[in-house]
Amino acid sequence: MSDTGSAKDDRTAVDYELPLSRRLRWLAAFLGLAVLAVGGFATFRSTNGAGSAALVVGGIALLILAGLVDRIDLLKVGDVEFHLRAAARQLSRRADELESRGDTAAASQLREEAERLLLQASPAARSYEEIRRTRPSGSQRTAELYKLVYDAREYSANQHPAAEAVRDMFKHGGEGDRVYALVLMEEDPATGNLECVLDAISKSRSAFEQYQALSAAYKMVSRLDNSNRNRLADSIRQQINSGEHITPSTDRWGLANQILAAIDREESR
Repeated sequence: MSDTGSAKDDRTAVDYELPLSRRLRWLAAFLGLAVLAVGGFATFRSTNGAGSAALVVGGIALLILAGLVDRIDLLKVGDVEFHLRAAARQLSRRADELESRGDTAAASQLREEAERLLLQASPAARSYEEIRRTRPSGSQRTAELYKLVYDAREYSANQHPAAEAVRDMFKHGGEGDRVYALVLMEEDPATGNLECVLDAISKSRSAFEQYQALSAAYKMVSRLDNSNRNRLADSIRQQINSGEHITPSTDRWGLANQILAAIDREESR
């Protein structure tokens, strides 16, 4: 039996193109990207997996009509991560075509969108949230959470995500996405965003997140000006003085004091 010819197959191939005016194509492109973005965001916030998938597929369909995607690979209904990765691949291919025609601005825009979709599709970020929700706190859970750190480090080394995509992942994602983005900032300080790091230090969702924020901050110190170094130092001292989070019994205590010492060294130069 053919892998793609059975009516019982749970995969759907989409391969068509409708003649649309330029105006309608642009409208379809705008709506497609918007719906796709909403669908991606819904994967962070919504418990309705089927609804999130429907949004993603709807966005892809509009992109097809716009001519941004000439073919979507076989998609599994309900598999949101697969949809996001498939959409990212197609956007990247279309970006290559546009670049070959000399439209580098449009190609760059599509690549940025593809990058955001890939970041949203991270299974490690989803796993992080599941582990925190279902596992009791302790060394075993911490070891499992570090799988996200390793995944993010590998992603940073292989994909070199843009700073804007990393920042958006932190701002609009769930707990797993925030940590994933912080690790990316640590691995490549060029993607670091002080506002995100300060938020994760002073308003951390977990001790694990705060540690990753401090790790990212340590790598950023030499890149900050005096004003922003002072903001970072104030945020850390506030946490230390509160006596609630960064205490001598935690790993964060040593790291926080390393950052403060690094800030003092930079200011004494």
